[in-house]
Amino acid sequence: MSLSWGAAARATNYIVRRSFVNGGPYTDLATTAALSYTDSGLTNGQSYYYVLAAVSMFGTNVSDQAVGVPKNAPDNLVAVGGTNKVSLSWSPMG
Repeated sequence: MSLSWGAAARATNYIVRRSFVNGGPYTDLATTAALSYTDSGLTNGQSYYYVLAAVSMFGTNVSDQAVGVPKNAPDNLVAVGGTNKVSLSWSPMG
């Protein structure tokens, strides 16, 4: 599951938290200064609930919850880079 977010004012780092249950409790997955995180090893069709804690010298602010459900990728997915674009092609899932 690829997660990304915009910078929070004065944040020095972010704590990515995940739950298997709507509303938590949440488990800390990572602390990062980056504006993205990839959660791997997930089960297709399972709902995952995330919150992000922005940490600054003034304290910690927690985001609203977001939910994601990983799905199978299409068969034969191919990405071809070009000038200022990426073209995708695939076969129907079977």
